[in-house]
Amino acid sequence: MNKTNQMSRLFYLVLVLLSGGIANAQSDCLLTTSTTSTAKGLESQVKNTYNLENKLTEESKEILASANGSYTTKKTFEYNPKGYLSKTTEYLNDKVTSVKNRTYDNLGKLISETEGLETTGQNIINRLTTSGTSSIKLYYGENNTISGTEIIEKDASGNVTKHNVLNSENKVNSSKEFRFNEESKTVYAKNNDVVGGMIQETFTDYGSQGQISKDSTYLNNTLIAKTLFDYTDGFLTKKTRIGRNNKVDYEIIYKNDTEGKVIEERFIYNGELLNLVENTYDRFGNLTLEKSYNQNNQLLRTKTWEYNCPN
Repeated sequence: MNKTNQMSRLFYLVLVLLSGGIANAQSDCLLTTSTTSTAKGLESQVKNTYNLENKLTEESKEILASANGSYTTKKTFEYNPKGYLSKTTEYLNDKVTSVKNRTYDNLGKLISETEGLETTGQNIINRLTTSGTSSIKLYYGENNTISGTEIIEKDASGNVTKHNVLNSENKVNSSKEFRFNEESKTVYAKNNDVVGGMIQETFTDYGSQGQISKDSTYLNNTLIAKTLFDYTDGFLTKKTRIGRNNKVDYEIIYKNDTEGKVIEERFIYNGELLNLVENTYDRFGNLTLEKSYNQNNQLLRTKTWEYNCPN
């Protein structure tokens, strides 16, 4: 792999590992607008609309710069009289691409979800049914033939314990297994790629305060990576990824404010700063501004979030 391709992969890794550009509104605030900008200008913008019950009714996104050019997407959400999400419609450039309909039992538990194409939603592409702690999703191909199946099992707390993907011949392509501790935190995850012949397992340890302290990942019974987590005053301050041959792959160093919110993230690769992210919050604790810089302190990307908050 040449140096240019390696650096491209590293920058992609940084974008995945750091904040990811997702803001969750705190308290009673509602996220209304978010934007992403680069040195070339506005890259994307998302706007949310809510009903009188503060339920999301529309999410519209405008992409101004991408490998596929400019385009718009939109999702609309409808609710039944009990307030449960009953219908989701997705659009691409104002054309309906998908319609999902949901039904619930008298207790509000989801019992089925059907996804179809175009406005009527009659051309079914998948159908989900639930029973107890299990669910089955069937995927349909041409002539309404089943092209694949997903089977999910959950424990009494609602945690996913098994997730199997079957092909059109009803043979397992891949399977996932999860185990949890008494606090419903994941302690073991197994990903079995049957087709590729690879089994990846991750074991996660927690400290006395319930915070993750280490995870170890094995590929076909060989340790390939582990991540160590360091805390100061209960706040995560450092994440160290150790790869094969016990070599440090990267470090992420966090700086927190007095309330524990991350105000700075430094991505260190081979002992050198590769990426820096700075976060700003409003008085309600909502993330409002994120700036990402490269190793030369050049601004790469700016993200903003606006909220509708009670006085």
